[in-house]
Amino acid sequence: MSLTPEQLALRRTGVTATDISAICGLSPHKTPLMVWCDKVGEPYEKPDSEPMYWGRALEDDVLSRYARDHDGVEMGACGTIASDIDARWMCTPDSIASIDYPRVESWGVEAKTAFSYEQVKRWGTEGDQIPEEYIIQCQWSMMVCDLPRWDVAALLATYHGAEYREFTLEAAPDVQKALVAKAEEFWAYVVKKKEPPAVGLAPEVAALKHVYTDVTSDMRLAMAGDEDLASDYREAEQDKKDAEQRLTLAKIALVERIGDAEGIEDGAGKWKVTHKKSKRGRTFRATFK
Repeated sequence: MSLTPEQLALRRTGVTATDISAICGLSPHKTPLMVWCDKVGEPYEKPDSEPMYWGRALEDDVLSRYARDHDGVEMGACGTIASDIDARWMCTPDSIASIDYPRVESWGVEAKTAFSYEQVKRWGTEGDQIPEEYIIQCQWSMMVCDLPRWDVAALLATYHGAEYREFTLEAAPDVQKALVAKAEEFWAYVVKKKEPPAVGLAPEVAALKHVYTDVTSDMRLAMAGDEDLASDYREAEQDKKDAEQRLTLAKIALVERIGDAEGIEDGAGKWKVTHKKSKRGRTFRATFK
């Protein structure tokens, strides 16, 4: 769903459902600093990607499939909704579903897509077996809309082709209360225009580069704590090199052990390594559960 300029402006005045996952450090694509940039008037626009494009493009189709499987349910489009408790808490649901019989009932519906192997394996088959950032997003939306239920309709690109799955989440007041506390804590940084603490996700580096675009002074002398951080970085960099070397050596050893077989797997189904033929030769893959 593409948001209008007016909706984007309104969303910058508060915390949304997609914001709260990032604020909690659970979004793989967005960090608290990136959310903070948006709220203080320095929006960090992440370049659009193919999965992002297709996620928006296929949203209506996913919702149509949901409606097809739920006879008698009316799917309502909706804009940004603000909480009656605090206007800073808001969400923009993909749809609010409703039914009149056997009783009047309403709930939210989110349309999601996942195309890569790494993303698809994070999805289960029922209940709340969905990526954690979406659980948080749905709990926040239920709190804002004061609804007891939120459904997730997902289109996944599985090994056997496109697969449609549905999940239903129930409101968890304790979780919602904790999310509000987290949002309050974050909003204090917005009011003070002070950057929130780092959460250690890779996108944060890009956000920092966005915040500090200009050099306004020369090199400065190290202060208390600088040397420790530089030392941590140096050690981590060396650890990374060591780990990459171990990974390469382990891969070579496993390929030798596989030999002309398709791969190796344990009897309990907990792990397997394969070295299968492909158009480009043989492809190595390790899978652990």
